[in-house]
Amino acid sequence: PARIKNDVHVDAGKDVSLKRIMIQDAGGRILYSQTTGLNDKNVIPMSSYADGIYFIVVETTGSGTTVKRVVK
Repeated sequence: PARIKNDVHVDAGKDVSLKRIMIQDAGGRILYSQTTGLNDKNVIPMSSYADGIYFIVVETTGSGTTVKRVVK
């Protein structure tokens, strides 16, 4: 998994339309969800989250869902 300190950057290509970005903890609880104001470059602040394993879930229109595991 990728190691992060403060922010997660979610960059989408020009031909990709983001539908939702979520952060889930290791237990599957949704800690963050954004569905509006998404563009091709998004920054999610992680400084308020405790150290641990998180899943960044990116849903796109037409292309499905991508999940990335990160460690803070």
